[in-house]
Amino acid sequence: MDTKTSIIGLVLGAFLGLIPAAIAKKKGWSFFGWWCYGFLIWIVAIPHALFLKPNPKAVAPPGPQTKSDLTSAGDT
Repeated sequence: MDTKTSIIGLVLGAFLGLIPAAIAKKKGWSFFGWWCYGFLIWIVAIPHALFLKPNPKAVAPPGPQTKSDLTSAGDT
């Protein structure tokens, strides 16, 4: 395998790693961690990210908004 083919493969892998990373980030998971996973084994990471459930720690609990949520820090 020559150098040009290796570089093309690495660039392609880097771009394919963005797909599961973007999906996981949208669901509240680590972009970088999922990019590494997608870069290494994108064929498994893409379906895994599609079936991934949203991160419960990243999702705000539903409930009524308080006045402090609606005002900015400078307003009183």
